[in-house]
Parts: sequence; C-alpha cells; structure tokens
Amino acid sequence: MIDVSTLGKIEISGPEAIKFLHFLLPGKYAKFEVGRTRYSIMIGEDGILFEDGTISHIEQGVYYLTTTTGNQDAINSLFQWWLLVKILMCRSRISAWQMQL
Repeated sequence: MIDVSTLGKIEISGPEAIKFLHFLLPGKYAKFEVGRTRYSIMIGEDGILFEDGTISHIEQGVYYLTTTTGNQDAINSLFQWWLLVKILMCRSRISAWQMQL
C-alpha cells in the first residue's frame, strides 16, 4: 500500500483532450478505454525523461494525470504554456492564411 495523496493531479478534458495528450505524452490514447489507467512518462525538448506518472481515462473526453509531488507546479505550468502556444500558433496561421486570400 502507498499513500499517493501528495502526487500532483491534473485533469485534462474537452473535445481535443486526446490531441493534447498525444502532443505531450508518448503513446497512443485514441483507443484508451474508459476506466483504464496506464503508466506514462514525459520527455523534455532535449529528449531526456523529466517526469513520470499515471494517466487515467475517467469518462469520454476526461483524463486524469498524476505527477510527482516535487514537479506538480512545473508540469502544470508547462501544460498551461503549451495550451497558450498552440492557441497563438493556430491564430497566427489562420490570420496569415486569410491575408493571402
């Protein structure tokens, strides 16, 4: 038995939750069944392992990720940053495409 109450906990949900998981974590999650949990790792831009935890498929479009206790704030910040970068990149591409018409 192990006390995991101190682990970081992040919920990832929404219509593009799987895209976000595929972007940040190795592995395929499209066929990951509801009620299942799997161990996963996160790799930094330098290709080095920097985090591990579990990913659980809670319900359709809702995933629950655990992180190590010491890295929970850093991982949450990283996820928020990637969300901002993806949104800005999409807007930039759309704007540039519209201007070319």
